[in-house]
Amino acid sequence: MQTAPRKLRVAIAGASGFVGRALRRELCRDFDVLALTRRPSTSDRVDRDSDGVEWFSCDLFDEESVVKAFDGVDVVIYLVHSMSPQSRLTQAKFQDLDLLLAHNVRRAADRAGVERMIFLGGLDAGLEEEKLSKHLASRREVGRVLRDGRSRFTELRAGLVIGRGGSSFRMMMRLIRRLPLMVLPRWTSTPTQPIAIEDIKRAIKIVLDDADRWIGSFDLGIDERMTYGTMIHRAARCVGLRRFSIPVPIS
Repeated sequence: MQTAPRKLRVAIAGASGFVGRALRRELCRDFDVLALTRRPSTSDRVDRDSDGVEWFSCDLFDEESVVKAFDGVDVVIYLVHSMSPQSRLTQAKFQDLDLLLAHNVRRAADRAGVERMIFLGGLDAGLEEEKLSKHLASRREVGRVLRDGRSRFTELRAGLVIGRGGSSFRMMMRLIRRLPLMVLPRWTSTPTQPIAIEDIKRAIKIVLDDADRWIGSFDLGIDERMTYGTMIHRAARCVGLRRFSIPVPIS
C-alpha cells in the first residue's frame, strides 16, 4: 500500500489576527497548519481545533520558545506587527518591538532549519524613506531583517487589506461615519493600492504551491493607485456621506 505524501508543515506567526484567521482556515485543507499563539498552555501543544489547525503556545520575545515551535516546520508565514496596544504592556515603540521579534524569528528559523519564509509587508515600492509612514518604514525594516536569514524568502507587499473583520478598514469607516471634518496627516498622501483579503489568501497559496518561482519581493493590489485621503473620500461617497478634510504637514 502506498502512503499519502507528507503535507508541508506551515507555521503562521500572527495566526489570531485578521489575515491570520482567514489564512489558517484556507490553508488547513492542503497543508499541516501550525498556529502560533501567546496564550499560555498547560502542555507544549494544544489540541487541533475544528478546522484541523494545531495551536502551539509560543512567545516570540523568547527565541528558545520560537526554536521549539519551529521544530519540523517547512514554511513560516510571518504576519506579526506590534502596533496594537494589547500586543505587549510596555512603553517601547512598536518599531523597536517589531525589530526585536523579527530578529528572534529569523535566528530561530535558521537554527530550526526552516526552508521557506513568507512575509506580508507594506506596499512601499519606490517610496523614499522620508515619505514613508512610521508603519510602512517599520514594515520595510522588518522585511530586511527576515530576508537576511538562511530560509528562502518571499515578501508580499500589500496596502490596506479589505474584508470582513479587518480592523484598519473598520476603523477608517468608523471615522468617516463620525467625523464630517477630518484632519489628514502627511502619511495619508502616501500612494497605495488596496486589496481584498481573498486576494491575499490566493497569493499566499500560489507562493506555497510553486515555491521555487516566487523568491523575492512582489507587490499586491488593485491596478489603480490612490492616496489614503482619496480612499477616505471615495469610501464616504459609497455610503452616501460628504466629508471634508484638511491636510496638515505632520506625520
